[in-house]
Amino acid sequence: MLPAVRVFLGALGDVYYELFLLVGVNLLWLVGMITIIPAVPATAAVFYLTSQMVKGESIDFGTFFRGFRNFFAQSWLLFAISQLISLVILANVVFYINMDSELLRLIGILWAYAMVFWLCVQMYTFPLLIEQGSRGIFRVPVGNPCALRRSQFSAGDSYPSASSLHRGDGSE
Repeated sequence: MLPAVRVFLGALGDVYYELFLLVGVNLLWLVGMITIIPAVPATAAVFYLTSQMVKGESIDFGTFFRGFRNFFAQSWLLFAISQLISLVILANVVFYINMDSELLRLIGILWAYAMVFWLCVQMYTFPLLIEQGSRGIFRVPVGNPCALRRSQFSAGDSYPSASSLHRGDGSE
């Protein structure tokens, strides 16, 4: 139980030390959302900054702007594709729900479930974009689906395992 408390207190300390920076970055994100044009890259930049923070890298406002610059085009492309898919699914829902046949209405309900699923997946698209980095979110999973899973766990090698936390020594 003691190692869990130590990890929890360490996490609280990290939040305390980075709190003012994160509030400032969220205010920058809010300004981006109000002005609409930089909204999508600002969202990618916030995910980039928090990804760097989780990995233990040094972060500052420059990290936010670096993420904004690095993911500007990719984030807009991801947003455009996401919106296009959302519109196609929505068009299917509206088309099939307004049909006279009960079977076609059931198909419309299935499309509505597909829309709910698609909207739930959207929560993970920007973090995936950031984790894939320069390799691109569109190439790696399509070319080799197993590469996505390998890339997610390759960064985790530097973190202590649950068994080492239980022993309390921090070694693997």
